[in-house]
Amino acid sequence: MTEQQNSSGDLDNHSENETKEQRVSYETHRKLLGEKKRLQEERDSLLAKSEASELERLEQDGKLSEQLEFYKSKNTEALTKVEELTLKLNGEQDKWNTARKLNAFKDALPGQLVSSKFLIHVPVDDILLDPETGEPDSHSVKKVVDFFTQEFAEVIKPKTTSTSPSKYPQGNSSGKLSLDDWKKLPYDERIKRKSEINRN
Repeated sequence: MTEQQNSSGDLDNHSENETKEQRVSYETHRKLLGEKKRLQEERDSLLAKSEASELERLEQDGKLSEQLEFYKSKNTEALTKVEELTLKLNGEQDKWNTARKLNAFKDALPGQLVSSKFLIHVPVDDILLDPETGEPDSHSVKKVVDFFTQEFAEVIKPKTTSTSPSKYPQGNSSGKLSLDDWKKLPYDERIKRKSEINRN
């Protein structure tokens, strides 16, 4: 009987141990399930936050892309405007340089052109500009003038020295002034030229 008792006692002991182990296992299992559920909720929460953050970032990227495109178009417009103004300025600068070259040519010419329509025959591109001063180079101007006077001598008339009339009367052939002419002179001039009055 003792064996039976022992064996039944062992069985009871064994079943008690098993139920204890099962309880520990069940409680551990419940704790693990609770922990798993909590971790899954945290993970889901983090995923949701991450998705929201990603959507917000994409939305901001979209806004940034729009702004970037806007500024790129403005930059392109500004660059186009700068190019247009540069071309216009270069055109005006070319006109200005041509005018300066033609003026230097006219000044160096040993006479005057019969008509300004002959200026189209002047090889303006052969006249160089001094890079430092921007003025036409006198040596190249002389070469162009020499060429032009040889090729188009018939359109150049010699310079005439004009004798401009004096602003004051000069008197007659004897150098004497009439009394009326003398009265027209300013006071200081009358005093100087008092001896030149023709008293006849």
